[in-house]
Amino acid sequence: MHRGGRSFVLGSAVATLLLRKTSRRGGVIGA
Repeated sequence: MHRGGRSFVLGSAVATLLLRKTSRRGGVIGA
């Protein structure tokens, strides 16, 4: 397993958290 695998997983998790925070503020993405 190379870094890419973990980076992708971590990136997805971080992106999800960021989207959640963004949805709280703007509410653009209300998933």
